[in-house]
Amino acid sequence: MLVNGAGGVTGGMLVQLAAHRGAKVIATAGADSAGRVAAMGASTVLDYHQADWPEQVRALTAGGVDAAANAARSGSSAAVRAVRDGGRLATITADLPAAERDIAMWSVQVVPDGRRLGALVELLAQGVLTISVTGRFALEQGGAALTQARRGAHGSAVVLRPGAGLEPA
Repeated sequence: MLVNGAGGVTGGMLVQLAAHRGAKVIATAGADSAGRVAAMGASTVLDYHQADWPEQVRALTAGGVDAAANAARSGSSAAVRAVRDGGRLATITADLPAAERDIAMWSVQVVPDGRRLGALVELLAQGVLTISVTGRFALEQGGAALTQARRGAHGSAVVLRPGAGLEPA
């Protein structure tokens, strides 16, 4: 399985979940995130700054991955190049490419689902999943939290807490 954009929070969660479920994970991330992504369970981490990373994936897998998850902004068109004919691609970034090579493609939208969230929280409590937090903000400090998130959190989450006040990360 390929996870494109594994250096971010969502991509990192995808790597951890796929590895936990027994998938061999190839991931893309920046050079500064490669070690962290490998520690999450990726067997191979490719630098997404290299324009030929999809071809590197195809070479590593003798023709492409069976499945890819894209969590990189505007990254679906590159990710689909790494998928084998007849494979699958899911993206959370609303940039689903045109159908090609009999690849099944989905644009995934986040929707509230308490049961699934509860299962993820259980995996977090068990230590199967980890999330690094860069800042915690009270709901009243939503603007400051958004500013922090836009600046970039380098794979760490920004958390809003009801009535919590600003706390160190």
